[in-house]
Amino acid sequence: MPFSHALNLQWYLHPAPEASLAKSYKPRSAPSPVSEPAEHKVPLAGAGNAAANAELERVLGGGAHTVERGDTLWRIADGAYGNGALWSQIRDANPAKTHRGGDLIYVGEVLDIPTLSLPVGGDTEPEERRAGGATEPMAPQFRTTAFGEFEVYADDFVGPLPDTQDAIQVVRESTFKAYAAEAASQKVNEDIADLEDGVTFHEAVVVTIAGQQVEVRSKAEAFHARRIIRGIKDDYGIKVDSAAGVEAITKSYNKVPKSELDKLKTTDWKYKELLALHNALSHFAPILGASRTHSSRKGVDQEISSVSKVDQAIDKNASGGKLDTTTLGEFFKDSKNFAMFTAGTDSDVDFAGENGKQLEGTAVHEIAHGLLKSHEGAYVSHLDYWTDKYTKSGKAAAEAPITSYGQKNAGEDLSEATMYFFVERSTLTKQCPVRDAWLAALVASWSKEKT
Repeated sequence: MPFSHALNLQWYLHPAPEASLAKSYKPRSAPSPVSEPAEHKVPLAGAGNAAANAELERVLGGGAHTVERGDTLWRIADGAYGNGALWSQIRDANPAKTHRGGDLIYVGEVLDIPTLSLPVGGDTEPEERRAGGATEPMAPQFRTTAFGEFEVYADDFVGPLPDTQDAIQVVRESTFKAYAAEAASQKVNEDIADLEDGVTFHEAVVVTIAGQQVEVRSKAEAFHARRIIRGIKDDYGIKVDSAAGVEAITKSYNKVPKSELDKLKTTDWKYKELLALHNALSHFAPILGASRTHSSRKGVDQEISSVSKVDQAIDKNASGGKLDTTTLGEFFKDSKNFAMFTAGTDSDVDFAGENGKQLEGTAVHEIAHGLLKSHEGAYVSHLDYWTDKYTKSGKAAAEAPITSYGQKNAGEDLSEATMYFFVERSTLTKQCPVRDAWLAALVASWSKEKT
């Protein structure tokens, strides 16, 4: 059964189980700021008796911190206490919000920053930096090259690298050298090699990368797009293949006249769409590709194997079905494919004024339809809002879905909640804390290998 994310969007008419779904709703106003949690005061081990040595101590921290892209516990602790080595104090105060021993935190999560009583002069650096909290043995170097812009960390950097932000690629030194060697070689296709170095084009140009047509505005973007397409296949086991999307739509909409299906066509990827696609897939990394064999999804076939860019969708699987101009994205279960459509290229329907966030959110929504479908039953059971996938309980006190489109059925509810969980979690935490906690537990479970 296909699922759609459509333009004016948040999703309409309550469909029968076999009906196709398209998202159509209005954007909402920006969420109110998240209030700060109650203060946590934690005595620092070895600081001595606070009452007896008050004159030799200072109090730092307190309040809350909303995790942003690129944050690590080390960086947060350095900002709060002037000493990144105290990252474990924040981890210990947030056991349900930090993962993998502190190396993994999620964008949008609101962390309590405990108040510490520190001895004056007692914030010296540890002799040895240990794993955990994504510790930082050195600051990164920022490099602008003909093949991209980079934030480069030493190979001995301890802990995971910060996320790539927009077009800034975050890599280790050895990876940067490999990219430089590749750019200097003849391994790239002629479309990229023929582009002029160091120039931003006034008009986008279309290059062919791994069989896909991609619009770029510089040689650096072309190199990065190539790495994204290759990385999605190598890291996540998903092929960027637009023709597969046309085949998936044709297969799913088998009641639509052939004359209408013949109008389906692939279209060029925009560089910004590939960036958003990569970011969206990275949220599900523990259960994709080779990592899946060490996760709670071990032994279960991966639900998505290809992703496509198609010009238009089909509005309904019926003899009167026709091309649709509002669908942003759609998942096709039988083909293990999800497609992004032209209608979504410049949309900001869920996140007003933030097209990049919308593109990432649309992709997350469709990925969730595939990867999280097996959890729909547990989701329904956990919530008071649904009695089954398509029936609302009618309980007045039940926490409602994060969007009006999520009210269509539990599957759309789960995909909408997942979109906000990964893309704008502070909104989900404030408006739907029950859904947020359920998703946090699910995501944490991914790293627990099934035995």
